[in-house]
Amino acid sequence: MLFGRNGNVGIGSKLVAYDPRTGDVRWTAAAAHASVPVAHGDAVYISAPGRRRRDQQQLQAFDATSGKRRWTAPAFSTTLNDSPAIAADEDCAYLSWSEDISFGEDRTTLRAYDARTGRERWRSERPDSSYAADVAPGNRLFICYLRDWYCYDTSTGKALWRVSAGEGTSGPRH
Repeated sequence: MLFGRNGNVGIGSKLVAYDPRTGDVRWTAAAAHASVPVAHGDAVYISAPGRRRRDQQQLQAFDATSGKRRWTAPAFSTTLNDSPAIAADEDCAYLSWSEDISFGEDRTTLRAYDARTGRERWRSERPDSSYAADVAPGNRLFICYLRDWYCYDTSTGKALWRVSAGEGTSGPRH
């Protein structure tokens, strides 16, 4: 299936599952969102803003077949202009988001949530902005920061290695 969202960002929007062959809607679920949905296995994950300006944001997990909400977990407490990055594997959903701490100073928080229960397994912070996350075989999670790529161990959250992407760019160097 293909997963998308309709409505404006926030309350009243929906998570929608489409049949990839026909484009027909398979199901919809009420899901306030601030991110693009990410599917892995039999689950779909999406981040959601709180109901009011200062409410805690959330990570939500849905059953990919039925659209039934499995769990909602507290994620972060700030209002963001950009969507957080979500990645997932069979064990966890990973949520990475950046905050402006002060003028010219950013912080990214990375959290791993148990795929079955939504409980937080580990957390990591880094003084930089991030905007992409992806998982790979061998318990590896990759986060792209403004100046570096980091590889984390998905079971512990420990940074395994870092590759500098150069000053002010996130692409590979040639």
